[in-house]
Amino acid sequence: MKGITFSFATVAVAALLGAACTVHQTEAPDLAGPSETALSVTITASPDSISQDGRSTSTIGVQARDANGKLLSNLPFRLDMLVNGQPADYGTLSNRNLVTGSDGRASAVYTAPPAPPTGSIAGGCTGGSGSVTLAGRCVQIVATSVSTDYFTAAARMVEIHLIPVGVIVPASATPVASFVTAPSTPKANDAVQFDASKSCAGATDASGNCPAGSGIITSYAWNFGDGTAGSGRTAGHVYTKAQTYLVTLTVTNDLGLSASSTQSVEIGAGAPPSTPTFVFSPSTPVTGAAIYFDASQSQPATGHSLVRYVWNWGDGTAFTDTNFPATSHTYAAAATYNVVLTVADETGQTASFSKAVTVAVPAP
Repeated sequence: MKGITFSFATVAVAALLGAACTVHQTEAPDLAGPSETALSVTITASPDSISQDGRSTSTIGVQARDANGKLLSNLPFRLDMLVNGQPADYGTLSNRNLVTGSDGRASAVYTAPPAPPTGSIAGGCTGGSGSVTLAGRCVQIVATSVSTDYFTAAARMVEIHLIPVGVIVPASATPVASFVTAPSTPKANDAVQFDASKSCAGATDASGNCPAGSGIITSYAWNFGDGTAGSGRTAGHVYTKAQTYLVTLTVTNDLGLSASSTQSVEIGAGAPPSTPTFVFSPSTPVTGAAIYFDASQSQPATGHSLVRYVWNWGDGTAFTDTNFPATSHTYAAAATYNVVLTVADETGQTASFSKAVTVAVPAP
């Protein structure tokens, strides 16, 4: 059973709560005023080491005396929990608000939290000795006087060691995420391969390799940077637009630890469209009548598609800019016109073709 008694006049609560996973005996300063305002509080935990199984309990006892050693009754206390020095509810207390009885004592029961999932990291507890780290969590129970007397408002703390149940899994180093891409200079609409085989479940050795027994990577998550995602140690992806993408790989090992790596992947435009072509009808066009132009025989480069057709009619009128290969135009004057067709693929690459079109006056 572990317990600590303090006697003091005025001590700051924050200084007492600053200690984490270690209990210190603090010498009270010399009293500057009347000693009848001093308070001596003892807090104990019995037992102070219990299994973290969701059932084991420890009795928390608080006893208060005045400066003359007389037991103090009707003194209210508030119980709170810290985990490794940080406020947290880890387990349960049967009562958080205590009032001392005629014997100057009050008590509550602390119940350990359930065991963590199998394979979880046990954590460590240094304990009051500060020299040996034990597997399991440190839980501190803090008793704070809530009397209206300012001089009695102080905190006392006792520590409980939660013993892990079952196999203790050692802590693992953070995994290392690493990947390569192929081909080295991918183009739009190429199949790009991503390979994360060089990733490690733990820290790499001096040569950058995964040491034996470092663990297992349980998941590979890909963010391809274009709004799509993938999974698996290897993954393939096709980019339809030429630009630079930020690709992120996130790996998670068998202990639930994760790490990420981000690389920029530049997607080139690839080959431009082949030289376009078009036909028109009628073969002997005349003024004032619609002439039909068809560029459907124009071909993009392999893996691309034509998405834009721009026609320059050569007569000073506005260009026709369309997503379809077929269109029409009417000439007002008889002449030979140089019609220029420019096509563009989905990456913005263009190619042009021109043809002379002779327009006559219609026969009477």
